[in-house]
Amino acid sequence: LVFFLGTEECPSEILPICAGGHELQMEHLSSDGQHGRNTSRILWPGSQILCSLITKFHGLIEGRRVLELGAGIGIGGILLGTLQPSCEILITDGDVAAVDMITRNISRNAVKARCAAQVLHW
Repeated sequence: LVFFLGTEECPSEILPICAGGHELQMEHLSSDGQHGRNTSRILWPGSQILCSLITKFHGLIEGRRVLELGAGIGIGGILLGTLQPSCEILITDGDVAAVDMITRNISRNAVKARCAAQVLHW
């Protein structure tokens, strides 16, 4: 089931994504919205590798404070927040619209107690 959101110029959708044995509901730009400068709000293939590593090694991060840079839609930090409830995770991106999307994804996946989103230019 796919839900379409966003705006006419930048349509987004919510996809169920299985990561680390958990199904995450992640908003990202639909293929119609993936053009121009919208590269931060798409699900990149590298995210799958990051999620695999987080799933395999999340125990090493137990109880830590984590900063995710250039998070895009925030799947890495949100997965970590799902797997490691003792972590504090700040998920960042330089694109304000991406951070708004990350904030919605945090709420959608019930990790607000341990994840926060913020604009960060680095």
